[in-house]
Amino acid sequence: MATDLERDAMSAVRKLVLLGFTGSSIGDPALPDVLMYGRRNLDMLDAVRVFGPDQAEAVRIVQGRLVHEVSGTLPDVVQAIARWSSIVAHDGRKLG
Repeated sequence: MATDLERDAMSAVRKLVLLGFTGSSIGDPALPDVLMYGRRNLDMLDAVRVFGPDQAEAVRIVQGRLVHEVSGTLPDVVQAIARWSSIVAHDGRKLG
């Protein structure tokens, strides 16, 4: 039976896809070591590494510079990403 965190993590993965992320697994597809999700928009790259429901990390890189990073449970990380603006200036500032 799934725990609350596992159910919340599955909801978070669905939200990543709705936010425009695509994903792939690293390692054995039947039991991956890491799940990687990413999305790109011009000079902006958002990347998420998922090690398990309780451990994930994400970064936003704009024109080669790290402008955001977050780590924690997968639901917490996705919640933080959802607050990142989809429109940013060349220096990483939020525009919308």
